[in-house]
Amino acid sequence: MHRRDFIKAGCGLCATGLLLNSLTGCVPAQQVYKSDINDKKIIVPSSLFSQTTLVLVRIKKLQYDIALRQLPDKSYSAILLRCSHFANPLDVSSKGYTCSLHGSLFSNEGQVKKGPAEHNLKTYTALAEDNNIVIYL
Repeated sequence: MHRRDFIKAGCGLCATGLLLNSLTGCVPAQQVYKSDINDKKIIVPSSLFSQTTLVLVRIKKLQYDIALRQLPDKSYSAILLRCSHFANPLDVSSKGYTCSLHGSLFSNEGQVKKGPAEHNLKTYTALAEDNNIVIYL
């Protein structure tokens, strides 16, 4: 292959890669709400759910985020995003939660779909109170 052809082919591949990377950037990131723990409770404004059904709650004193999800019946579920197999932070998708360390998969409800994890994720009670959702630790 001649140098000129090599450069054309390489530039075409680079442009394709840049295009694909920019398309994945169009996927909206999960909303993150930063809060504190007061009296073993985390308070999250219910207004955050006007445009989404999932908010990641980040607490300074906790090593892992909490996935706060609004369910179809307008109740809420709160799941600690810590893999039950090896305490790794979990990635969030519309289909559930994934551990990047060993590949465990969990449903949106926190149930194990694929190991090596054998235990479901830790869940917390989350209740709508006034204009807030309260997560009870």
